[in-house]
Amino acid sequence: MLVAGREVKVTNLEKVFFPKMGLTKGDLVQYYVDVADAVLHHVARRPMQMKRHPGGVEGDFFY
Repeated sequence: MLVAGREVKVTNLEKVFFPKMGLTKGDLVQYYVDVADAVLHHVARRPMQMKRHPGGVEGDFFY
C-alpha cells in the first residue's frame, strides 16, 4: 500500500476485527483510506492513542 509516497506493508488483511459485523482488518484499512481526506486535517497535531487487541476485539488488550 502506498501512503504519502511511501510503501507501507499491511499484513493479515483477512483477520476479523469485529466478529459481530464480520469486519476484517482489510475493511478497517479501507475505511480509513476512504475517510482520510475528510478527517486528517481535523486530527493533525492532536495526541492519539491506540488500544491494541492482538487476539481480537473480544480478547485481552493493551495500550
